[in-house]
Amino acid sequence: MKIIRSLCLLGLASGMAFAQANPPSSTNVADEMKSLREAIAAQQKQIAEQQKQLEALERQLEASTTTTPHVENASSAIRARPTVSPPSSSCSRSKG
Repeated sequence: MKIIRSLCLLGLASGMAFAQANPPSSTNVADEMKSLREAIAAQQKQIAEQQKQLEALERQLEASTTTTPHVENASSAIRARPTVSPPSSSCSRSKG
C-alpha cells in the first residue's frame, strides 16, 4: 500500500513540476481566444439564418392553413345504393 501511495505522489509531483516549467505562452492564448470568437460569430450567423428560415416556414404554414371554413352537407355526399328486388316466386315456368 505504501508503494502505491509513493508512486502516486511521485507521479503527481512530476506532473506539477512539468506544468510549472512549461507555462502557456500568451500568443497561444490570444490565438485560441481569436479562434473561439470566430467560432462564436459563425454560430451566431448560422443561428440567424436558421431563424429566418423558420420564420419563412411559419409564414408558409399560416398561408396554407388560413382557408375560409365552410360547412358541407354530409347527407348529400352519401347516396343510397339502388336495391334490387329478388325475383318473384309467383312466376312459374311451363314445360313444353
